[in-house]
Amino acid sequence: LTNVPMSEVWIVSMLVLILAVNLPLCLWSGQLGAQRGVYVFYRLRGKTVDPDFGSKPFSKFLLILTASIAVGVVGAIIFSYA
Repeated sequence: LTNVPMSEVWIVSMLVLILAVNLPLCLWSGQLGAQRGVYVFYRLRGKTVDPDFGSKPFSKFLLILTASIAVGVVGAIIFSYA
């Protein structure tokens, strides 16, 4: 580790933070968009849609999303003082 320049370490850590925060948000928005697209497709075809369509809880995903936002905030605070 002593042969690795500090700037390389900062670049890699920033990339990891970007992936840790942005990837869950992108996945969540993709899931919501796909749900809405399927809902609109069913409505256009004239099929009946369950009133609870798309209202399932995202229990595990919300936990991952919360953790990723927390990591992003902590990373932003650490980088602001570094």
